[in-house]
Order: sequence, then structure tokens, then C-alpha cells
Amino acid sequence: MYLKTKTLVADKTFLNFTGYYDTYYNKMKQYDDDQYSLLNKNSSFSSVYDDYSLDGILNLTTEAIKNNVITLSVNDKFDSHTEYNEEILANKSTGQKFKTGEPEQNYRDNTFYVGLEDVVTINSFIKTVVGASYNSRNNIKAQEYGTHYESGEKNILYDFPKGSDNAFDYKGGIIVEPLKNHSVTVSASKRSRFASQKERYSSRFGSQVPNPDLKSEYTWANDVTYSAKVGNKFNYEVSGFINNIKDAIFARTVGTLDNRNPISQNVNIGKAVFQGYELAFGYNPINNVTLGDNYSYIDMKDKTERSNEKFTDVPNHKMMAYTKLEVPRLRSTLNVNMEFYGKRYTTSTGEQAPQFTLVNAKLSVNIVKGVNFDLGVRNLFDKNYYLSYGYPKEGRNFITAVNYHF
Repeated sequence: MYLKTKTLVADKTFLNFTGYYDTYYNKMKQYDDDQYSLLNKNSSFSSVYDDYSLDGILNLTTEAIKNNVITLSVNDKFDSHTEYNEEILANKSTGQKFKTGEPEQNYRDNTFYVGLEDVVTINSFIKTVVGASYNSRNNIKAQEYGTHYESGEKNILYDFPKGSDNAFDYKGGIIVEPLKNHSVTVSASKRSRFASQKERYSSRFGSQVPNPDLKSEYTWANDVTYSAKVGNKFNYEVSGFINNIKDAIFARTVGTLDNRNPISQNVNIGKAVFQGYELAFGYNPINNVTLGDNYSYIDMKDKTERSNEKFTDVPNHKMMAYTKLEVPRLRSTLNVNMEFYGKRYTTSTGEQAPQFTLVNAKLSVNIVKGVNFDLGVRNLFDKNYYLSYGYPKEGRNFITAVNYHF
């Protein structure tokens, strides 16, 4: 549920408010085998997850000062995560044995942000952007049931140590439009990313060692972007970036499970550099036909003495291409897109997942005014691929939807 408001509070000054309450309830069962009937093994369970987020965002924007657009933003967000394994009743007819459940485990975080930004118009072809912000995250509660991550004591409900973190961030940039429909943007900023609950506390069913002391990572990000539009048919963009990261969050491989799947732990490493570039274009060769492509390359390096370790889960190469075909007489639109992902490291020691390509399509038909019917298919050619070792992704799958716009 969400609420959005916009209020004129003074001349050329607006107050925008967004508030939302978001819930997520999920139950996950891990069975003894591929018959999906029994939960007798120690590794089998029926887990319940019950989460919610409550957030309020205030943006005060004014253009009362000539050639300035000033925005003050305030954001306060509360996140709650509850989990437990439920009790499983015995059933003689199926062979299911009784299994005890777990007490509830609760995780609570509060994140606060306040920032100020000013977009200054110098003249008809130059603008500057400056901004600063303060961010804080406070851990209110973090519990786990099972084997204590330090003492090794089993079958207990225990609390992780509480913690908090805060950071000041800054940004500055200049936007130059030397010609009509051409622009160059140069920016530099200090950014912070707080470690998530999952990164700090999750054991991921034994495949991850918790690290409640995981610190936030900080980035000095530098970016140069050139974008242009040629006539009414062609547009393109070229961007390059260098991010110097301190206390980078790194998934280090620290062991293996009995099934040879890796065990990892999120740790902070001293310094890292992420650098790369992006290319994109859009083209309308004829009426009702649109083509487009986006390619990105990123190189991630650990700049500490452990330079042989690899960052995981992010491919060096990624490309997305699409075709959009509109047929006004049939009131229909066909979208076809292709996604290519290069190899990615699945462990910090160098194991890799292979590259793969997916093809997706969606047909949208306007049945009557305001009512659209959609039929989509993802992974059209039923490609077999995975992002993490031992966890294959879904094959060809379909989705249908009916939308009403009023």
C-alpha cells in the first residue's frame, strides 16, 4: 500500500510525500528427494518467512531562486524480517515422521537519509549539480536459531551483537550541451552502501558464514557520459566509469559442503577498483519499428595483497538487444529481446559459471479501449543455465496478464 501527495507550499515550491507499507510472506519446503513427498532428513524443512517494510519519503523542491532547482530529501525506512521452521506432523500413511519446529527469529533495521541537491543553470548550455547527504543505519535486533556461529553450541536461540553505521556522501557534476541534442556529463561522487541483513546474518542453509561485524563499503565514483540524438531516427550514448572502493564487501570462499558446493563469508577488503564502460543506441528505421542495444563491460580488481581472489556473481560482459514492432491496424505490439551474459566467478578461488544467452518475447493486444491483454515468454529456447553452482535457473516459462488503464 502506498500514498503519494504533491502540495504547493509557496511560490514555485512543492512538497512531495511518498509513504508505503510493503509485505512479503513466503513458505519454502526442502524435501528428501525429487518425489516432493517426505521431509524426514535432517536437511529437509518447511520454512516460513514473514517480512515487511515501512517507509516515508519527503522531497521539498523549490525554483524560487533564479536559475536554481533546490531539493531537500528526507527518507526514514524500517525493515522487519521474521523466519522460523514450522512443526511437521507425523503421517503413518505417507511415512512422514514428526519434526519439531523452531522459535521465531527476528531481524529489525532502521535506515535514515537526509540530502540536499542544487541544480544550477549557468547559461543556455551549461548546468552544474552539487549535493550532500547523511545516511545512517541502526540494527535494532538480529536473532538466529541453531549452532552458534562463535561458540558452536547447538539448538539455541541467540542474538547477534547490535550495530550501527553512518556516512556522509557528496556529489558534483557538470552538464554541457555544446550542440542541440548533444550533451556531455562529467561527475564525481562519494557513495556509501550499507551491508544488507542477508549479507550480515544469513547462513544460506549452511553455505554462508554470518559476519555481524560486516562494515559498509564506500566508493569514490567518477563518470563521463556523452549522449546524442541524430535526427528523429537515431540516438546513442557512450559512458566510462572508474570506482575506487574502500572496505569493499567481498564474498570469500572459506570451505565446501559435503555436496562440494562452496561455503562463503562476506568480508571487507581494503581497496578495490571497478572500472568499465557502457554503449547504447536506439534506431527507428521505419514507422512502428524500434531497434536498440546496450552493452556494458566491467573489470573488478582487489587492490590489496590478495590480488588473486575474484569478485563473484557479476559477469564482465553484458548485452541486451531489443526489437519493438507495432501494428496499429491490429492494435498490437510485439517486443522481442535478447540478453547475453558473459562468464562470472562463482567462488573467490576462481570457479566460473559459463556464459549464456536468453531470448524473450511479449505480445500485447488492445482488446477494447483501456483494456490490454499480454502474453509473454521468457527463455524462449529453453536454455539451461545457472548463476550459482548447484542452482539451475528456470527453463521456458510463460506469463499472461490483463491490464486496465483509466
